[in-house]
Amino acid sequence: MKIYIAHSRNFDFQNELYKPIRQSPLNNEHSFVLPHENSDEPFNSKEYLEDKADLLIAEVSDPATGLGIELG
Repeated sequence: MKIYIAHSRNFDFQNELYKPIRQSPLNNEHSFVLPHENSDEPFNSKEYLEDKADLLIAEVSDPATGLGIELG
């Protein structure tokens, strides 16, 4: 399953979100797309979500306009 993780940039997502996902046994069972794992460039989430993703998980603890747009 291809899982897209949407989130705000207003917290330490590399250590608080990405690292636990990559260390989880689920990382071996599914393909996680972490949009800012290797680059700060904008990720074309619209195209990915329309054509490739099976599931979207949104981390919504911190409000963010970009996250709201992705969810819309």
